[in-house]
Amino acid sequence: MSDFHDFEEENADEKNLADLASTDKMVRADAIERMARIAFDKGNAAKAIIYLETCADLREEIEDYTGLTSALMQIGYLKAQNNHFAEAHASYLAAAENARKAMNGTLEIDALHLCGTMQRRMKNYSAAADHFGHAASLAVEENYRFVAHIQADYARMLRKIGRTQEAEVLLAEAQQHFMANGFETNVPRVENELASALFDDSNIQLSLEKATEAYHLAKYDENSREVDRAQFLMARCYNQMGNFIEAHKILVEMKARNSFKKRQKHKARTDLELARTLAGLERCQDSADILANLIPVLKIHKLEEEVAEALRLQGQNLMLVGEPLEAEQVLAEAIALADTLDLDQIQLEATAMLAVNYEILGRHETAVEQYELIASNPLNMGRLEFWIAAGELALHYGKGGNSDVANRYIAAITNAPEGAVSAGIIGQSQEAQYWLLLGQGQKVKAKNMANKAMTNYLLGDRANDAARLAVFIRDLG
Repeated sequence: MSDFHDFEEENADEKNLADLASTDKMVRADAIERMARIAFDKGNAAKAIIYLETCADLREEIEDYTGLTSALMQIGYLKAQNNHFAEAHASYLAAAENARKAMNGTLEIDALHLCGTMQRRMKNYSAAADHFGHAASLAVEENYRFVAHIQADYARMLRKIGRTQEAEVLLAEAQQHFMANGFETNVPRVENELASALFDDSNIQLSLEKATEAYHLAKYDENSREVDRAQFLMARCYNQMGNFIEAHKILVEMKARNSFKKRQKHKARTDLELARTLAGLERCQDSADILANLIPVLKIHKLEEEVAEALRLQGQNLMLVGEPLEAEQVLAEAIALADTLDLDQIQLEATAMLAVNYEILGRHETAVEQYELIASNPLNMGRLEFWIAAGELALHYGKGGNSDVANRYIAAITNAPEGAVSAGIIGQSQEAQYWLLLGQGQKVKAKNMANKAMTNYLLGDRANDAARLAVFIRDLG
């Protein structure tokens, strides 16, 4: 890098001028670092970086590793301020290496933590987790005062890369540390993060409990950011549990709060939850109206998982409000995006809805193709959508006289675990057997099976299917 003599020195006082001319490189490096601070204070970050880079060269030359670490940390900070996260990461990583040479554990922890922060800003969550994990291990060894802060950041990255159980353990440790060391105001953040990890781990009840605790603590501290986050998590849990009335109360309260409007991504995710709530309350048109405005915003922010879920939900809404052609397009888009992102559950749900939508459009054979996609994937075995597909396919092939295929699905439904399939699906299986028996000329057995199917259709609130089957029984005489 360039020597300091290339730079203007108009801001130097007499001491700095003297030190800049010193033959002692340590004195000179200190003076250059002071000049960097002056430049930064005057708003010239670019010039400050140049000073600091020259300072770093001098400190490396004299093997002043502690001073070099400090200069590199400052360079990283200035780079990060200008959103040059990759360059900042490189500076912080070099700082960590030099802190190790200086045998300064605290500086190494800070530098590694900042490395993780830069990777997080670049959405490199696995790399961020590696840095945070290294920093957390050192922090425990050094009995570092802020170890829980690092553990919380590490846990958040673990959750994002799917290691939720490890995250839960870390967050519990961080929560205890905060409570024991006078950092109570950080507890809502940790409890919210723990609630998120538990939700991702499908532990919905405990997630709700932790989010509720975080809400009360954050509200007492007037921490509006964590209040919003806690309520969002509470609403998600209530929606997942089917308590749409309680979810709606929370979401309406959130949207009425002034601070809520400040963060567009948070607002967008909350509106998606509200759309889900309204759909659950059978206010499908209201849900569809929200999503019509929301989906483009989610796409702009590149919230791809949320886009896929919003498209799936919008497809459902459009189907239920009588717009099956639009629903077909939206559901197809949801399936394609979910497939790209490996979002198996969204893809599965959207495929099942698309099959139903094809039935509404009178395209039965195309609907069967969708059900086959669901039933042929062994990963779907045991999921609700698999049993729905199995019931439809059993009936389809039973009516068509294809006993081999029909019996395969009939056997799957018959041998399903207790409580796994609804009475309506059992009714479809029994109606399929009715058609097979009828095709074999066994009218008495067929009629008895049809009566069983009718009973299960009625138990499953499928009165139309029961009425349709009653006509066939009557015709049998």
